[in-house]
Amino acid sequence: STSGVNHESFINGYADGTFGIAGNMTRAEACTVIARLLEKEENIAGATSFADVPADQWFAKYIGFCEAKGLLKSYSGSFEPNKPITRAEFSKMVLAAKGITFNYDNAALMGMECEYKDLTKFDWQFPYIDLAIKMGWLSAEDNNCNADKEIKNEEALDVIVKVLGYDNVLKYDDNKVVNNMIFAANSVSDIQNVGDMSETFFVYLHAFCL
Repeated sequence: STSGVNHESFINGYADGTFGIAGNMTRAEACTVIARLLEKEENIAGATSFADVPADQWFAKYIGFCEAKGLLKSYSGSFEPNKPITRAEFSKMVLAAKGITFNYDNAALMGMECEYKDLTKFDWQFPYIDLAIKMGWLSAEDNNCNADKEIKNEEALDVIVKVLGYDNVLKYDDNKVVNNMIFAANSVSDIQNVGDMSETFFVYLHAFCL
């Protein structure tokens, strides 16, 4: 389940000690996050059918796990693990992890209306990005949903925090984080190895990722 308040580490950052907050999340990294949300690290396993996911790569088991769970599909036989994942693709994965799926061609049949200038209700991305926006996980800009825009690590982490329900726990005051429920005796200053993160996101990394 992707709901609740107790989760093990699901994002570890990069070897250079940074989180890459402004960087794009790759498809492999998205699978890693989702797999760790659904299962304990030691139980994550699975072979994948994708031709471009060698079994000896670090991300193979996460992609295999997500494929086995029915969260991934490929119509070309490849997955492109190092390709940045889009807002619509990430929304689709998160919703699938919560058991919510759509047929690509049934948005109109469900009576859904598209209010976005950059998408129609007949596009496969529509029901996923629309629901993510309506749930408050993502935002639209000037009636553009930016479904095919690459999602940033910061944005993806924000989605996960909201999906888990932690956004009601975290409190912000002029970009200073106060979190009495999760932090207890800890403070943001005890994180020393994340050189590129704002203080606002220290709490995310500390409470949910390290």
